[in-house]
Amino acid sequence: LEAGEYDVGPVEVVVGGLQLLTESVRLSVRDAPLRKDEKLWLENGFTPSTAPECQGVIYDYRLVSEYPIQQSPTWDVDDFSGLRAPRDGDRPQRVTTREVAGDELQVIERWIPFVVMGAQDRDYRGPLAQVVVQSDVDKRRETRLLIGKSTSLQVKPLPPSETEFSGLVGEFLVRTQLDRVKVRAGESILWRVQIEGNGTLESFELPNLPEGLPVQVYDGAVTANASIIDGRYVSKVDIERTIVPIEQGKIQLPDLILRSFSPAVQDYVDHRLSFPDLEVTPGAVGSGEAVSFAPTVGPVELLPTPDPLRPLRSPMRIHRSWLMVNWPWL
Repeated sequence: LEAGEYDVGPVEVVVGGLQLLTESVRLSVRDAPLRKDEKLWLENGFTPSTAPECQGVIYDYRLVSEYPIQQSPTWDVDDFSGLRAPRDGDRPQRVTTREVAGDELQVIERWIPFVVMGAQDRDYRGPLAQVVVQSDVDKRRETRLLIGKSTSLQVKPLPPSETEFSGLVGEFLVRTQLDRVKVRAGESILWRVQIEGNGTLESFELPNLPEGLPVQVYDGAVTANASIIDGRYVSKVDIERTIVPIEQGKIQLPDLILRSFSPAVQDYVDHRLSFPDLEVTPGAVGSGEAVSFAPTVGPVELLPTPDPLRPLRSPMRIHRSWLMVNWPWL
């Protein structure tokens, strides 16, 4: 039976032709007491245990054993309602040893990254582990069942922000650079923004340059990854954009402000993205479109405007091969 309350009966009994009816009985079933063992236990908890909403937290749980572990334990953990697994980030497991009072203990540790959703305190049950160990008495294999302590997570709401908030919650280092500052009009400049920190990057939005500047900005590659290193959540993102000046002369781009919330100082922190002055010489710019996105370009030949009444054909030739016999229109 599982733990709970059960009603047994009533039961009909016939004695000497006489039918008797017993009363029902309430049966209470409790969980079997776990054997307390100072050589085998669980440890678990959140890091940090108090966090603002939208911050990343790590739930770590570990089995510590003085007995030799015969096989990896099986785990059953809470579903952690109100927390969401981030898009990036793994769930690593590490097997190490720990020395306590001259005894060497085996440690099997696991981590789960989460993002806190909503400003509400939460309580979660402890993990359940089933493990097979070798007894130190008769060296026999024994199956042990362990239950960890329940844990709480305190969540605070984010304060209102007076300016635009990027969505970053955590401690971050922001770097920005241009691959060059002297170009011809119509040539491209690679703009890179690199962010590294201990918070998730999913809701992050890079601020845009204001409209009306004599440049065009094009989205480029975005590379993001995250992992747990020594129990710490580390996230990185590398964002590339292309800036194309469309006017000659000196161009001054305004600073951009990237606002994040720092749990360490319990306030918003502004990261300033500054640009050096651009020196733009005359180039092949017609309607303001970029000539090239390559880091460097050679002389540009302007083609004549095609007659709108005649189809535009390319001088490119395609050499046929035996693979093209089924496509005679090429």
